[in-house]
Amino acid sequence: MKKILCAIFMWSYLCHFGFCYEPIVDNFALKTLDKNLKVQKAKTEPIVDEFALKTLDKDLKVRKVKIEPIVDEFALSTLNPDLKIKKIKRIYDFENINIEFIKVSPLELISTKRAFEGQRVNFVIAEDTIITKEGRKIKVKRGMPLSARVELISPNQARGVPADIILGNFMLDNKIPLEGQIKATGANRSLWVYPASYLLSVFFFTGLFIYPIRGGHAKIKPKNIYKLEI
Repeated sequence: MKKILCAIFMWSYLCHFGFCYEPIVDNFALKTLDKNLKVQKAKTEPIVDEFALKTLDKDLKVRKVKIEPIVDEFALSTLNPDLKIKKIKRIYDFENINIEFIKVSPLELISTKRAFEGQRVNFVIAEDTIITKEGRKIKVKRGMPLSARVELISPNQARGVPADIILGNFMLDNKIPLEGQIKATGANRSLWVYPASYLLSVFFFTGLFIYPIRGGHAKIKPKNIYKLEI
């Protein structure tokens, strides 16, 4: 189906734009142009500064300048000689990162039609799981409350462009912050709005009536279970 729509789009584009125009011919330039004209490549020579060559000392030698390190005497005088650097225990092992998931579900419908950026929305844990937070394991039970914030909303636009929504800043039981995001996108109607509008524009520009069609709203439904990566 996509190949057929692309073929129709290319055919309508060539019919509308490709065969309606002729190349511009400058008759005056063609008559006055010398047919025997040949372009000769100009030889470029390097620029020689004779004054610099005369005044330059042939025995001149460039000496390397030794740069001494900057010493902060005030810092050295106030520094405690008994100061010892303590090793910090790493909580996270960045070489061996285990990706953890938690399944959540919203309590109500979240749609770009009514939601706004900065709005707090409520979720619940969909199933029991164990997560690692700051080096300690936390047991998360099913039904525990979980809140999130609407981070970004991209509204739907004309020509079938869909809306987008991103949720973040999750807070478990209003105490434990969690990292991760949930993203949703509406129905993308631009896949058929663009080819149809170009095809119909051949017939007295009737394709302009299809341009106002907007894409679908992004929805996060309460019946669905979302996998949150943390």
